[in-house]
Amino acid sequence: MRKFNDLVIDNLGNITNHTLETARSGLGISKSEFRKLLNGQNNEIFEIIDNTLSDFILDQINQNYLQVWLEGTAKNQKTIVNEFPDFFRYYFIFVHAANKIFGQIEKETVGKTADIKEITLFCMLGNLCRMSDEIGVLLTNGSTKAALALWRVFYEYTVVGVFLMEHDSTELFERYADHGQKNVDKQKNSFMKHFEDLKFKPLTDLTIQEIESKSTELKEKYGNDFLGEYAWAKPVFEKDKKRINFFDIELKAGMNRYRPFYIWASGVVHPTCNSMTDYFNQEGKLIIGEITCQKLDLKSYIDPAQLTVVVFYSFLNYFLYEYSADEEYDTNVLVLRKIIERLKDTFPEERETTKED
Repeated sequence: MRKFNDLVIDNLGNITNHTLETARSGLGISKSEFRKLLNGQNNEIFEIIDNTLSDFILDQINQNYLQVWLEGTAKNQKTIVNEFPDFFRYYFIFVHAANKIFGQIEKETVGKTADIKEITLFCMLGNLCRMSDEIGVLLTNGSTKAALALWRVFYEYTVVGVFLMEHDSTELFERYADHGQKNVDKQKNSFMKHFEDLKFKPLTDLTIQEIESKSTELKEKYGNDFLGEYAWAKPVFEKDKKRINFFDIELKAGMNRYRPFYIWASGVVHPTCNSMTDYFNQEGKLIIGEITCQKLDLKSYIDPAQLTVVVFYSFLNYFLYEYSADEEYDTNVLVLRKIIERLKDTFPEERETTKED
């Protein structure tokens, strides 16, 4: 196995040797006597030197370190945006239009009661607005793989939202809300197994009892399998279907055409050898330095951006149909479609695009 010098600190070997030599000279003893002294200390002196050196090196870091980093990041972001202004303009116009929808609903509903359907959909819209903005910010920083990884989460939210609106019923929304207990129960079980290793305090008996009582209550209400994956969606499927997975939700939501992109994004999220070594040049050589480099070509930005807006449009189309004033729905969705069309006009001509609904 290869060993490498200077991985964290430049010239560490020379610095350590210089420190030891300075200590020997200060003691006024020969090198052989100094070696005997070191051997007799059972490495205690080396621990002292390591601690002193590491503190000294950290203290030498420029106090403007963070400011320098911020200036460099802002400069890179500005360079990328200025290189592709139309692309980012129309992406963020779409994102801000979605935020306008959310902001108007927030304004109109402050201090008012809402049923479980409204709470679920309004909060889902807010989360999608936040994530779409975060994807855009990642792209302005050249972080295309991180943007694609976040899109995978964004897509799951969207699919579930479209599914709920497509198969709209009070029972379905209530089951979806109650199914959140699955994660609470799972977290409780995991924490109880590992709190000692983590050196955390255990859960109180009252907390455990409350969680277990709620889980039991929901199983009695919906069935013993209710806390299984996607069991909340069971009323939409045939009675003899025992297990429901995300692909089933996609199909019933009419979103399964995006599955190839979801699988692709999943490959980025999961630590497979392929995803970690996908940095080859035209000659087929692995260039590991590319792993930490920002992407600076438009083609790398297109898929995360395009997938975000067209999938978001699927959600917003349903949402606006439900909540737009009747005479405003057609114009609202037309504006969103035209923003997507203008975004696509910024793509290279040879680039194939994904069609929105």
